[in-house]
Order: sequence, then C-alpha cells, then structure tokens
Amino acid sequence: MGGLTALQLIVGLIATALFGFSKTGIPTTGALGAGLLASVLPALPSTGIALPALLVGDLIAVTIFRRNVRIDLILRLLPSVVIGVALGFLVMRNLSQHTGSIILGVILLIGALGEVLRRRGSRMLAVPEKRHSKLSQLLGVSAGVSTMIANAGGPFMTLYLLRLRIPSRALMGTMAWFFFTLNLLKVPFSVHLGLINS
Repeated sequence: MGGLTALQLIVGLIATALFGFSKTGIPTTGALGAGLLASVLPALPSTGIALPALLVGDLIAVTIFRRNVRIDLILRLLPSVVIGVALGFLVMRNLSQHTGSIILGVILLIGALGEVLRRRGSRMLAVPEKRHSKLSQLLGVSAGVSTMIANAGGPFMTLYLLRLRIPSRALMGTMAWFFFTLNLLKVPFSVHLGLINS
C-alpha cells in the first residue's frame, strides 16, 4: 500500500479516537471505528493498520484498570476465543478483498445486533456466574473470529460478561486485560498475513 491520502488520515484519526472510546466501556465505538477505517482503506489491510492503535489503547486501559480484573473469567473463555482467532485466520488467509469487505460488514452488523440485545437488557443474558454454557462458548468463538477479521470482538465479549452480572469496574478491567491479551495473540497471525510489519 502506498502513502495515505488526507481523507484516509482524517478518517484514521477519527477511527483511532473511537478505538480509544471503546476501551472506556463503549465497545460498539470500536466496531464503528473498524467500519470507518474499512470505508477508506481495503478491508483486510485496515485491520492490520488498526491493530497497533488498539494495542496502545489496551496498554492504557490495563494500566488504569490493573486492579479490576477477573482473570478466572478470561481463562474460562480463552480456549473458545483462541479457536475463534484460528478460524478467523484461516478465513482471512483465503479471502479476496471483496469477500473480506462483505464479511467485515456482516460481523459489524452482528455486533450491532448484540449491542441492541444488551441495551434492551434481554433476560437471556442473565445466567448464574458459575455456569459456562454453550452460549458462552459461542460468544467466545464469535469474539475470536470477529476480532481477527474485523477488530470488532467487543460486543461479543461485553455480552459474555454482562451475562455474568459482574460489577462495572470488574467488567472494564476484565475487558481491558482480555483485549490486551487477545490483540497480542493476533500480532503473529497478522504478520503472517502481511497485514502488519515493522
């Protein structure tokens, strides 16, 4: 990819600000940032451009919320998320730019639907904390796939944590540490796909 145009730089700065807002407990803003970035850049390379910015935001978030994390919840979800990242990598390895754009759009729409469910306080979201249901595993795989393909795993992770009814600061800290870990995990995959380099 050559140099960036003025429009791409402006939209990139707006997207980066939205990524930052997503670290404050408004996960849909991260998905909106990913969608904006993909509107001015090819869909798949836009995910690589976003990843370093997301990692910077993650570092700030884990510093702020370092004492408010439920590691047990991250460890419980991690196996299904790793499967999702691997699936996302396999899909991305075989995608054309056009198909990648369509998949990215679908993921963002699904994330928006999840946010609607969250805001409506759907009863299906509330489960006892000790229960690790198939829905939780599905949310984990979905978070992994969507964050690998579109950097848009926030809504799925939020749904997972909201189902457990944990306090808001624990939710923020757990999300911060979860995405810091997940985005670090994505780096070698993104390097292998040629989406990020030095």
